[in-house]
Amino acid sequence: VQTGVAGMTNGVVYNLGQTVGAVGYAIRGGALTQCDFVTTACATAANWIPIANDIVGLRAQYGRDTTATAIDSVDQWTQIGSSAPPASPSACDLIKIRAIRLVLVARNPQFEKTDVTGVTGGAPAPTWVGDTVTTDNPVAALINLSADASWKQYRYKTFQAIVPIRNAVYAAGGSGC
Repeated sequence: VQTGVAGMTNGVVYNLGQTVGAVGYAIRGGALTQCDFVTTACATAANWIPIANDIVGLRAQYGRDTTATAIDSVDQWTQIGSSAPPASPSACDLIKIRAIRLVLVARNPQFEKTDVTGVTGGAPAPTWVGDTVTTDNPVAALINLSADASWKQYRYKTFQAIVPIRNAVYAAGGSGC
């Protein structure tokens, strides 16, 4: 017997586990914060819980399979918030998501007296491969931290990952996709 919360979309049943959670992450005040949209009023800034200090950047993309035949691999990366996948994705749009690519930018808390990042002879500005739309020939793209006027007086480290959505491949047989 399998227990859990079940949801149903267009005749497809999803087991969402023991409890449903929809956790969002955001950078607020130089910290990585989280909020569970199911149990908390996340529209209120005070409900976002800091989980890591000195995190100044977070970027993510959907890895999609856009081929009309066998759905099995990522061939397009889409920036979250762009038009593809659409703002109100269908079940077929969701089935085509194969992975999430993300980067977290951590800042050393040591403030330097002079510019040490993004200057000749200094540390390079943080980059990630996130502006590459196709999977072929990824290109490093700068992460813009210029909202902080003193950003060049800190050192940065980026942490990148691609998180596969393994079970999505098995859902590819959905009718009409």
